[in-house]
Amino acid sequence: MHLKELRNQKNWSQDELAQLSGLSVRTIQRIEREHTAGLVSLKSLAAAFDIDVAELRKELNMAKGNIDTVDNDHEKQGTDKNRILRFYILSAGLIFTLIFPLMSALQDSSNWGPFVVMCIAWMLMIAVLALQTFDFFGNSSKEK
Repeated sequence: MHLKELRNQKNWSQDELAQLSGLSVRTIQRIEREHTAGLVSLKSLAAAFDIDVAELRKELNMAKGNIDTVDNDHEKQGTDKNRILRFYILSAGLIFTLIFPLMSALQDSSNWGPFVVMCIAWMLMIAVLALQTFDFFGNSSKEK
C-alpha cells in the first residue's frame, strides 16, 4: 500500500494530511511520488495516522533502505560542525598557551631554544587534530 492509498482510506486530501502531519504539501506529494520518506517525515505521518512508525513503514511497504538519507545527512552535518568547532577551540587554546613562553623568550634570549621546540610540538598537535577533524584523504567515503 502507498501513502496515497492510505490517505484516501481516511478520505483526506493532500492539504488535510499536510496540516495534520505538520509537513508541507510538497513533501506529501514527493513521498507519494517517490515512495520514500525521511525518518522525521515518517514520524509526522505516523502521528497523523495515529499509528507507530514501524507500523506505518510496514503499511507503506518501506524497507529500511527506502528511508531517505536526508535525516542522516543532517545528523552528520551536526557532528561535523561539532568536530570543526572542537578543532578551532583546541587550536586556539594551544596557540594561546604559546604567549607566555614567547614573553619569556623575549625577555631572556636563552629561552628561545625551548620556545622553538614547544612551537614545533604545538604544530604537530594541531596537525594531528586537523587530520582527525578534516577528511583530507577521503576516509569517510571508504567507510560506506
